[in-house]
Amino acid sequence: MRKIFNQLVAGNPIDDRARKAFGAARTVKGYLAAHQNPRPAGIVLMATTPISSPWPWHSLTNDQWAEEMRGNNGNLISVLLRHPEISKDAGFLALFGECETEYQACVKRLKWAWIGRDKNAVTKTVLNPIEPALDRLNDAFVSWATDNRRSVWAALEDMASEEQYQSGNAMSDLKRINANWV
Repeated sequence: MRKIFNQLVAGNPIDDRARKAFGAARTVKGYLAAHQNPRPAGIVLMATTPISSPWPWHSLTNDQWAEEMRGNNGNLISVLLRHPEISKDAGFLALFGECETEYQACVKRLKWAWIGRDKNAVTKTVLNPIEPALDRLNDAFVSWATDNRRSVWAALEDMASEEQYQSGNAMSDLKRINANWV
């Protein structure tokens, strides 16, 4: 009985079962951090090809920095969500507000309709309606990353050099910081 009560308090169990059936994350942050690029954060950063200049980016002008953030925003948002300090930054988390609302609405609308369907089709169905919100997230991320350049650079340097970010996967990165987004 306690287990059922906990499930009801945690959220609608039907929504949770449907979400688990087609593999969607609970939140858009969870999707971006764990499903967009499931490799370890350090490996993602090593594979990220800077558009206009090689690593390190610390010597770039603000305009060049903004261009790198815009060109690599998918990978950078994914790995920054896994960093212990950045993932708790209120300004960074506030960037996801609109996307979160739209993502939650899409996931709730899907419910049981997608059980047994192709997960790629589900991902496209969930994410296509929120594409404008994701575009706004990317623009907001570029501004935020430029304004918080020192902390972003320190986080990227940590993840590129520390051994704990070189192995495992996105889920182990998220478990390390106790993220409850997935």
